[in-house]
Amino acid sequence: MRRVMRLTLDTFTQHPWSVAVGFAILSVALRLLWMVARGWEFPAADTSAYVRIANALSSGFGYARGPAAPTAFVVPLYPMLLATSIRLFGQDLQVVQLLQAVMGGAVCLLVFEIARNISNTRSALFAALTTCFHPWLINWSGYILTESLFVLLITASVAAMVRLMKSRNLRTGIIVGGLFGLTALTRTSGLPAFLLVILAWPLLMKRGRSRWLSLLVVVMAFTVVYAPWPIRNYIAFERVILTSTDGAGLFAANQAGQTTLLEITTGNDPSTDRTFPYPPEAQTVNEVERYEILWSAGLRAVLADVGEFVRRSMVRMWLFWSPGFPTHSTLHNSLNLLFYLPLYLLAGVGMTILFRTGQRHAAFLILVLFLCFTLIHGATVVDWDQRYRLPLQPMLAALAGIGGARVLCLLMQRRGAYPCCHERPRKV
Repeated sequence: MRRVMRLTLDTFTQHPWSVAVGFAILSVALRLLWMVARGWEFPAADTSAYVRIANALSSGFGYARGPAAPTAFVVPLYPMLLATSIRLFGQDLQVVQLLQAVMGGAVCLLVFEIARNISNTRSALFAALTTCFHPWLINWSGYILTESLFVLLITASVAAMVRLMKSRNLRTGIIVGGLFGLTALTRTSGLPAFLLVILAWPLLMKRGRSRWLSLLVVVMAFTVVYAPWPIRNYIAFERVILTSTDGAGLFAANQAGQTTLLEITTGNDPSTDRTFPYPPEAQTVNEVERYEILWSAGLRAVLADVGEFVRRSMVRMWLFWSPGFPTHSTLHNSLNLLFYLPLYLLAGVGMTILFRTGQRHAAFLILVLFLCFTLIHGATVVDWDQRYRLPLQPMLAALAGIGGARVLCLLMQRRGAYPCCHERPRKV
C-alpha cells in the first residue's frame, strides 16, 4: 500500500498540469451530471430580473427593463452574458448552464495555479482536488444567477494578483485591474473588494520602486474597464450611480421586527411578519429615487440603534462562516459539518504555513477578501444562504490544499512511507 501511494504521488507531481486538467474536466462532468439529475431546473427569485434585462438587451431596447425603461438595478456583465445567449440560441438558458459548468472547471485550474504559486505542486493538486468535489460550487453552478461568473472572476483576479506579487510585471498589473473591473461589473460586492485590496496595497506588495507604479497601473486598468458603467448611469439618470440602484440590502437588514426569515438574527417571535415593506415615500417613485430613499432609511436605522446594528451584524457574520445552520434539517447540517469542518481545519493549517514560510503577502490578500465579504454580509444581507460565501470557497480550497498536503506528508513520514515534505514553497 505504501509503495502504491508513493508511486501515485510521484506520478501526480511529475505531470501536475495534466492532473490538474483532469480534475478540471471531472469538475465540468460533475456539474453536468448534477444539472441532469435536477432536470436542469434551478429556480431562483433573482433570475427573473437578469432575464428581463437580457431580453431587453437582445431586443434592442438597451440596458433596460423594457421599452423606454432604462435600469441600473443590477450591474451589467451577467445580463449581457444572458443576452448574448438569447440572441444566439434563443430563450433556452441551458447553454448558459453549460457555460457555467465550464466556468467551474476553469476555477479548478485557477485554484491549482494560486496554490502552486504560493506553495508547491503537491499542495496545488490537493487544492484542485478539493475544488473539483466542492459540493456547493457544484450545486450553484446550475442556477441562472451571478454566482458562477463572479466566483470565476474573483478567483482569476486573485490568481493574477499572486502573479503580480511575484513578478511586478506591469502587463500583469493591467490584467489584475481588468479582472477586478469585470468582477465589479458582475456583482456590486466586487467594487468594495477591489477598494479594500487597494487600501491594503502596502501589506500585499513588497517594498520597492515598482510597488506604487504597479498600483497606478492596476487602478488605471480597473478604471478603463469599470468607468463606462457609472458614465452610462449618469447619462441615463443624471445621477452618480457607481454600482446599482438596488438599495434594499442595508434598509431591509436593519428593520427591527421585519428583517429576516431567521429568528436567530432578530430575536423576534417566529410568527412575526418578516416582510420588509418599503417606506410609503419609496413606493411610488422611480428606481433611482427609491434607491436614494432606501439608503437614507437604512443609514437612519443603523444610526438610531448602533448597538442593535452591531449585534445583528455579529450574528450574521457568525452565520456566514457557520458550518451548520438552525433552520436546516439534521441531515443537511450533518453533511455541511462533514465537509466544512475539515475544510476549515486544513485551511487554518494552510494559513499558518503561509505565515511560517514567509508567504505573508499572499496570506494578507486572502485575509483581506475574507474580511471584505464577511463585513458586507454582516451589514447588508437579510437572510443567510450558502451562496453568499461561494466567492471565498476557491481561496479556502487553496489554503486547505496547502494544509492537507502538509498533513498527509507528515503522516506518511511518520510511517516511513515517503519523505515528501522537502518541497519548499515558492516565494511571493
